[in-house]
This record gives sequence, structure tokens and C-alpha cells, in this order.
Amino acid sequence: MALSDFSLSSVTDDQISAARSWLLAELATHIPNTDFSRGAIYGSVILPLTTVLAAISNAIDAVRNSHDITRMLSGAVDDDELAAFLQNYKLVRRPATAATGHIYLVLSSNNTIVIPKGFTFKTSDNLSFSTTEAITGVSGTPGPGQQRFEPFGTKWRLTLPAMADFTGTAGNIPAGTQLTPVDPPPAFVSSMAATTFSGGAAAETVQSLAHRLLTGIAAGTFSSPTQLLALLHSAAANRLVDDGFANIRGVSVVGSGAPEMMRDKRGLFPVSLGGRCDIYCKSSDAPSLVYKQYTAALIGRTPVAGDGIWQFSIRRDDAPGFYRVYKITRPGESNEYEISGDNRNFDLTDDGRYLPDITSAYEAVYSPFQTATISFVDTDTIVEDSDIGVRTKVYDVYILAMPLLADIQQFLSNNFIRPPGLDVLVRAPVPMSVSVSITASAALTSEQITAVKDSVYELIATRPIGHNLSQSEVAGAVSSVLPSTIRVVSVILSGTIRAITGSNVNVSVNDEGVLKIPDRPEDGITPRTVMLLTQPNLITVS
Repeated sequence: MALSDFSLSSVTDDQISAARSWLLAELATHIPNTDFSRGAIYGSVILPLTTVLAAISNAIDAVRNSHDITRMLSGAVDDDELAAFLQNYKLVRRPATAATGHIYLVLSSNNTIVIPKGFTFKTSDNLSFSTTEAITGVSGTPGPGQQRFEPFGTKWRLTLPAMADFTGTAGNIPAGTQLTPVDPPPAFVSSMAATTFSGGAAAETVQSLAHRLLTGIAAGTFSSPTQLLALLHSAAANRLVDDGFANIRGVSVVGSGAPEMMRDKRGLFPVSLGGRCDIYCKSSDAPSLVYKQYTAALIGRTPVAGDGIWQFSIRRDDAPGFYRVYKITRPGESNEYEISGDNRNFDLTDDGRYLPDITSAYEAVYSPFQTATISFVDTDTIVEDSDIGVRTKVYDVYILAMPLLADIQQFLSNNFIRPPGLDVLVRAPVPMSVSVSITASAALTSEQITAVKDSVYELIATRPIGHNLSQSEVAGAVSSVLPSTIRVVSVILSGTIRAITGSNVNVSVNDEGVLKIPDRPEDGITPRTVMLLTQPNLITVS
């Protein structure tokens, strides 16, 4: 261990006080005739020495924790020591990866065009994405390396495979994100993310690596959250399920008698009847955007002349367990329409799959059996009263949802997995959307602002279910990407939880500077059900 492994800045006043008390006691035992508790020697020797001793003690504890499986997640660890220790179990940190997806390129003509590999697009935040293969757009029958133009209204469209030019979660842009080619091709009209880009991740932290060890050595059974997560991961390792199961981040189990459990208290008396289990599953760091096209029906008009109210239904298998509709547009256009109604329901149609005991929309919210009827106002399409109930129109709809919920429900409902007599319902965690405002002591460059946003997004996305976010941990994440000459002046946090009732619950930091998850089981809101999420536009830096 080198001197660079010791940090005086991380030492707390309590640790210095404890080190001072220990040192004075030891000196009094071995040199009883000298008073070291006052005078020049106390100020010039004892006080500085106890700060150093406290730092050494911290470093020793970190090394000890790094070699103790029972303590590696409960206290400070030495990253290098822990990584070396875990290599004994053939566990290696996952490297940083770049997000991948597809880009729509819209053109005004279908004349043959070549889009080379490495053709670059940028977002409004200056994030760059490049095509991963050359595509030649043709109007006739396509050959190798060619793609036939897809009619897109009065225009034409190509779908280009692409990858972020950088690693990290910032590349996981949602479907519909507007992109601009660095060198626009002939007949260019517009371009956007055709799918939600996914797979972008920072290098795995050693704490996450340690958690994988604890999950890996746990018995893969239908029991505690750790064992249940081990069961899901081992199923992926044995190729029994989708490979995405290996990336499930965490689960929270709510059983019979728990205050959050509603499905076992339907009798005349509010007592638990048992036999029910709700599993809240964080299947990825953040939800994805699912793109669908729906035919909406005109159901009414607004007081504004010409504006119509349209409606469509989201079926249970369209975006299982979805959170909300992110945006609605007309095909090929960017104008977004305001949602005026979001009515949830459920569908237990028997199609051979396991059907849990659900009797209300509240019980099905964020589960694979949830459905919804969505209404919205189109301010661009002029309608008449005579059109109501007759006219229909196609819209592009982007839906925010956690992945794999239906697959996880099916797997855990299997008779070979599910304990006999247990009714199992898988749900996405209740979402708390977090807004973050950060003020630095000096003006930041655009690159520094991007780094700050990335660090905050990564911090929030990787928190487990039930995490209470603090201003200090956000400040720590931001400070780690800024030069030592710039400090974090303030961090402002706020949260909005979409309860199972559909209402929004606003959350503010408490006196300790913590965004604490409230305890409102009647709304499905407790530390066992809520997950944090954010978006780049919810993070501001000044």
C-alpha cells in the first residue's frame, strides 16, 4: 500500500476524535509522567498525527472489508484490493460499452444513395452516433448491402444501424430523439432514433462486482430477494431464458401480510388471507421507449375550433407493465400532442399462460396484465362534429416501459419454479422521476457539463429499488468528474412518483438533505416498491 492510497480529506471529525482518544490513552499508559493533552506538543504533534492515524485506520478497514465477503458491501473498500480478491472467483469487471440502435434517415426522393459506414449524426447535446455498416438505398429490389426505400408519407425512409461514438449510459437515447447528420446527404429531410439505443454502460463498479459475487454464491431459489435474483441470473447463464435476464439489476419481494400487498386483503375484514406474492423487478438500469403505431378514433372536440380528441388502446402485450406514454406524433412529424386521459385496466384473457389473481386495475398497474385507454388532443388535424365516431387516423406512439417483464412473469410462474399454492405477480417498480439542479463554483465547459450530467444519470440509474438519494452522494459523483479547482456549491433534488392510482406524489428533500421515499402503502409507495429514474433534460447544471 503506497502513500497515495491514504486520503486525509475523507476523514471525519468523529474518526479524528476517536483516533485522538486512543493515542492519548496509549501515551498515558506508556509515558505516564507527561501530559500530552495540552500545550504546544498537543497542537503541533498530537492533532496532526491523529488525522494521519484516522486516515491509516480507514485504509486498513477498506483493505479488510475488501477481503471479507460479509463486509464488502457494508463499508468502505479499497477498489484495487477488492477487484484483485474477486478475481479468485473468476469475476472480472464488465468494461464500458457503447449504446447501439437504429436511425431513420428521411429523404425527399428515392434516388439511389450510398450512406457509408461511419456516417455521423449528432444530437442537440452534441452526442455523436455513427453508422456501423454501409447502406445503399435503392428504389428497386435490393441486393447485398442494399436497402429498399420505405414509403414515409410523401417522403422516403432508410433504417441505418448505428452505434454511439462513446461509452456510457448517455448513449441510451430514446426512440424519436432528433439527430442531425454532420454532412447531410442529398434530398435530406430529417433523421431521428428509430429505436431506443441500448447497451451503453459505464465500466462496472467494484461494489457491483461484489454484489454479483454475493448473488452468485446464493442459492438460486424462490425465496429472499438475493436468492430470487440468483435464480433469474442462473437461468440466463444456463440459457433457459432470454440473455437479458443476466442484466436484471434487482428485485423486491412483497409477500402476504405486507402493507403494500393488496391482493390478499379483499375480504369483509382487512386481514391477510395469504398465498400472494408481488415481485417488483428492476430489469434494467432505466426503462426503454417502445415504439408502436396505433389507429386512433376521433371521440370528441375541444372548445378550440378544429381541435379533436382522439383515443386508442394499449393492449397487454404491446408494452408489458409500461409506465406511461412518452409522446404521440403524426408519422414523420415532430409535433407532440398533449395526453388528456390515461385510464388503466387489465386483461386476463386465457391464452395458455399463467394468470394471477387480479380483480382491479390498481392490482394490475405496472404488471404484464395491465392495459390502458389513452386519449389526446391533436392540434394539427382539423375535424368537424360530423367526424366524431367515424374518423380514424394513424399515430406514432412512444411508450416508456421496463423490458422483459412478461418473460420474467412467465418464468417465475412456471410450475417447476413457483412454489405450490403461491400466486405470483411480477411488476415494474413504482417510478420516481428525479430532477437535479447543480450549481458549480465556476463556469463549466460544454464537455464538463456533459460529464456532470453523465455522472448524475449513471448514479441515479444504478441505485437499487428503495434507495433514498442524498444531496451529498450527488455532490460526490459530480466532484469526481470536475477539476479540484471547481467545487459543487449546491445540489437541489426533487422527485415525482406516479402512484398506482395514477396520481403524482411530489417528494422534497428532508432536513438531512435526503430525497426519502415516503411510506404510503395505500398508494403502492414504500421503500420496497419505488425505483429512481431520471432523464438528461431533468438534470441542469450552472
